[in-house]
Amino acid sequence: MNASGRLLTATGVKTAVDVNRLQEIISQIDYSKVRERRRVFARLYNEARISEEPGKGIGFTAMLMLLAHHKLIEDEEALQYVRPRLLLACTDI
Repeated sequence: MNASGRLLTATGVKTAVDVNRLQEIISQIDYSKVRERRRVFARLYNEARISEEPGKGIGFTAMLMLLAHHKLIEDEEALQYVRPRLLLACTDI
């Protein structure tokens, strides 16, 4: 219903939309989460484009690895384990 209490319908639409309920749902959207998810998706998409083979696209396993990396691995935490090993490897040479 709109502000005057009338039900809003569009020509050809068989289902009415409760605009007040829609506004309530939209007001609950956490836009910072949406921005973060968009940023992660854009990064994943770009990495997939870089990893693709010309004319073939990206392999299923390669895409699974990218998804796992983005969903399961915290870069900073993983680097804490890699940095000491790199330093040890450099000093052993």
